[in-house]
Amino acid sequence: MNDNPLLVESKLPLRHPPFDMIRNEHFAPAFEAGMAEHAKEIEAIAKSPDKPTFENTIVAMEKSGELLRRVGRVFGGVASSHTNPTIQKIQTVLAPKQAAHRDAINLNPKLFARVKAIYDGRGTLQLTPEQTFVVEETYKGF
Repeated sequence: MNDNPLLVESKLPLRHPPFDMIRNEHFAPAFEAGMAEHAKEIEAIAKSPDKPTFENTIVAMEKSGELLRRVGRVFGGVASSHTNPTIQKIQTVLAPKQAAHRDAINLNPKLFARVKAIYDGRGTLQLTPEQTFVVEETYKGF
């Protein structure tokens, strides 16, 4: 779907979405592409042969899923302000897929092992208080 405006970063000021070009049929494929891209990014983090660090695990996780976040923000705005039966159907179809996507991340044993290693060593890693908080919250999230 090369003509899907959700699959490319907007060139508008402040990267505002091109709402005039976005159609209901763009959302499902964009979500699917976003989840697939995010899953690959997470898998690369989980399978990294490098020792887990705040940067290569926690920061990498935070930076992953940019396409999925962008599509989600646009869809959330449209669903909240300009919903219609098609949007509601998309929500119904995508909800279990999004839940499965989040579960696959949160239940990934290799990813958890990396997070746990950072969590267990947080007292000796010279993390800032903010970084320590993020590590602790990430660990709790698993």
